[in-house]
Amino acid sequence: MRGAVQPQLRACAKFDGKNFADGRQVIAEAYEVILTPNAEFGFLADDWNELPPTGRMTTPLGRTEPFVVDFRD
Repeated sequence: MRGAVQPQLRACAKFDGKNFADGRQVIAEAYEVILTPNAEFGFLADDWNELPPTGRMTTPLGRTEPFVVDFRD
């Protein structure tokens, strides 16, 4: 554990679901998502804490966009 730093989690995110506007199936993929906590975390608290993240997408090398959305018919 390192104190007083802003940790980052880099991951790929893929969502499989339904478009609420027209009911079509959709798959969305973000190639690189960088998640960081947006609040402090109390390790000595009496109850379990939540760690809400904030995220942003980046365009990886070799891609022209940070994400794609495919609609399935």
